[in-house]
Amino acid sequence: MLKAEEGYDYASVLPLARSPEGDLEMAVPGGVREGLLGLLDALTLPGDVYAGRKQATPEDAANFALGLLGTSSVVPKPTNSLGMFGGPRARTFNPENLRRAQTLESLGSSDRQIFDETGLTKGFDGMYRFEIDDSQARLAPRVPEDQIKNIKDALFRANEGPSVGDFLRHPELYKNYPSIAKVGLKIAPEGSSYAGAFLPGTKKTRPVMVIENPNIRGREDAMSNILHEGQHFLQGTEGFETGAAPELFAKYRPEIYGSVDLINQMIKQSIDDLQSGSISREQFDSVHQSLLGERDEFARFYDPVKSYRNVSGEVEGRNVENRMDFSPAERAYKLPQQTEDVARRDQILKKDFFGLLGVKNPHERVR
Repeated sequence: MLKAEEGYDYASVLPLARSPEGDLEMAVPGGVREGLLGLLDALTLPGDVYAGRKQATPEDAANFALGLLGTSSVVPKPTNSLGMFGGPRARTFNPENLRRAQTLESLGSSDRQIFDETGLTKGFDGMYRFEIDDSQARLAPRVPEDQIKNIKDALFRANEGPSVGDFLRHPELYKNYPSIAKVGLKIAPEGSSYAGAFLPGTKKTRPVMVIENPNIRGREDAMSNILHEGQHFLQGTEGFETGAAPELFAKYRPEIYGSVDLINQMIKQSIDDLQSGSISREQFDSVHQSLLGERDEFARFYDPVKSYRNVSGEVEGRNVENRMDFSPAERAYKLPQQTEDVARRDQILKKDFFGLLGVKNPHERVR
């Protein structure tokens, strides 16, 4: 946990703390503790708002959009996107299917067997979901335009202008999640570096999606933007793993590099101790393997863009695109996990990233 333990002396930068007994232990550096607490609030904000666990203020939304995501909720510019994944909060969801899927899983049934019987698949986050029928999804003839100057402008004018329902005709989606039709829809400024953004609502403002100008980028790109960001809305609503941004990982790259350097020093020290006879071979093997494992975990987050792309919420968003042109038969034949562009073993949950930095239970920060 991030809370400082009484009697411990914490380093400002290195991930170390000295216990009251004088022993060195791995710990979150004091210099990053407050920053992590604020970032955790931002990360848990969307799902907590939609689940009714928290009322967000305008300041919360601004901190989420501008602090966590910088100037954008960056998604690489995709070519197409259609099809979304819903869960137990959908209005047509059959709880019996979930109970049956859980029973089948406990009996050792395969993903294919569970899907064939229930229509559900399990995401990397461990939660079951289903694909929403998109056969009737269409774009409105006219594109409602409300161009913003920047993300901050979108936050301040969230309650003004058109909604997603004014542009996207998607009866099956609205039947399951009617509130998404009321999400604000803004047009990104010309020349912006981001393809789309989703900003959570507050107690006084509605959520907002920002998309590229359809008259410049084309209607298919507009559909792609809306449904990619819409998937993040559903992730927040359902409590699924949500999306991310490269800035999330880049912000703490110095701490990652510093931790790897420290582990390398500890590995070298363990080799010196073995050679000097200070520790036995058995002790060395145990310590050495543990340190190598820790180093590998930190090294997973070296590249902020790769880490962002490997977040399971982003993998799911892109999988929506991958399955765009699938027929019903293809959707039934190829399970969602079979079309993900990142193998499950390489996917990331954001809680694992923070766990590596010493956060044992980020949900304790929810108020």
